[in-house]
Amino acid sequence: KATRGNVRADAAYIYRHMFVCRCL
Repeated sequence: KATRGNVRADAAYIYRHMFVCRCL
């Protein structure tokens, strides 16, 4: 995953997933 538009989106997805896991 090394596309211009997906880089930020992918980072946001990972960050959200980690945040949700931490909250749980």
